Parts: sequence; C-alpha cells; structure tokens
Amino acid sequence: MSESTSLDEARQFLIEHVATYDELEVLLCLLRRRDEELQPSCLASDLGIPEPVCLLAVEKLFAHRLAGRSADGKAFRFSPATDTLAHGVLALDRAYHLSPVSVIRSMSENAMQRLRSSAARAFPDLPQARKPR
Repeated sequence: MSESTSLDEARQFLIEHVATYDELEVLLCLLRRRDEELQPSCLASDLGIPEPVCLLAVEKLFAHRLAGRSADGKAFRFSPATDTLAHGVLALDRAYHLSPVSVIRSMSENAMQRLRSSAARAFPDLPQARKPR
C-alpha cells in the first residue's frame, strides 16, 4: 500500500471516528497493547494525560465500536466491531508511523471543518461575508 493511500484512508477514518488527539493516542495505545485489558488510569499514566480525559476518550472509542469493555466494565481493550473498523485503525497506525505530522494536520483540518459546520448550523441566518462596496 502506498504512503498516499494509507494517508487517505487515515484521513477518512479520522473524519468518521476520531475527533480529538486524546482519542487518537488512546486508540493507538490500545492497538499497541491489543492483548491486554487496560484500566483508564493505566492508559492515562502511559500517555501522560489526566484520567478523566482518558476516560472520556476511551468511552468515545467504545461508542464508535473501536474498543470493548472487560466483563466487569472497568477496563477496555482494542476490539473493533468490524473488519472495516480494524482495517481503518491499522491504516491510521501506518499513516501515523509514516508521517505523524500529516495525521496531526488532518486532525486540525477536521476540527476546523467541524467548527465551521457548527457555526453555520448555530447561525444559519447570518450573512456569509460582506461584499466590499
């Protein structure tokens, strides 16, 4: 698979499933430690992020069917619900290793697009731009 194909797949996956850098880091950590069930406190410690932030990220990944819960509900593991989701995570991981800056740039662009879309929905009657006289 070419680098550009992997980056394109990663961009699409990010648009659909990963909204924040914390979600990205938690997802990639779960992937790296795919044979383990991890408590949010352990993930947070490994990643150097606050536990509540980590918990929110892993809950979002669970909602997107990228992570599964342990039997007691306290730990999480890498567990994409479909082969398509698993393939997307692997493409994202490849792209991140090939060009982390490109992945981060894509996330920033996605965030700006979400912000623009949100503003347009919140203020639909505002003029788009004033034209010079």
